[in-house]
Parts: sequence; structure tokens; C-alpha cells
Amino acid sequence: MFKIAHLYNVGSGMTFDPTISMGSILILIGNIVIFLIYIVRMEGKINLLTLRTTSLEETLKALTSSNARLATFEERLANHGKMLATAQGDISDLRNGRGFIQQRVPPTVDHEY
Repeated sequence: MFKIAHLYNVGSGMTFDPTISMGSILILIGNIVIFLIYIVRMEGKINLLTLRTTSLEETLKALTSSNARLATFEERLANHGKMLATAQGDISDLRNGRGFIQQRVPPTVDHEY
């Protein structure tokens, strides 16, 4: 049979003390306090990361809206460039005598009305 005395004395000189001492209770309480402090500090860091993530999301939304506005401005600028090129072509044609109503010999009714 198995004897209880055998549990307390393994034979290698080590013994097992089943009683709960004040030091054991203090160690347990200390470990619990350290764990709670760690949890509270981690919660603060998590809240800070959440705040930074929210701020980053707002910044990205603002950048997205400004990018859309910039694309609109670029499109308008391209359209103005096309209109300016057309106007310059018309001005060049007028300088070279093309585009005016010219008197034809004999006069006709073309280009009068």
C-alpha cells in the first residue's frame, strides 16, 4: 500500500509542507496585484491605440475627399487647356485671313445672313 508519509518525504532529502503560511498568501496577493496592474496598463495602451486608429481613419477620409477634389481640378484644367488650344487655333486662322467674310467677285448672297 501507499503510505502518506511517503508523500512528505521523497527520499532525496526534500520534504513537502502542506500548510499555508503567511508568506504564501502574501506572494499570491502580490502576484494578483501585479497581474491587475499589468491589465490596467495594457487597457490604457489599447485605448490609446484605438484613439490613434480613429484619428488615422479621419485623416484618411479627409485625404480621400481632397483627392477627389484634386481629380476634379485636374479634369477642369485639362478642359481649359483644350479650350485654349482651340481659341489659339482660331486666332491664328484669323491672323492669316481665314475665317473672315470675304468679298467675292461677283458678289453673292453667301455669308451675308
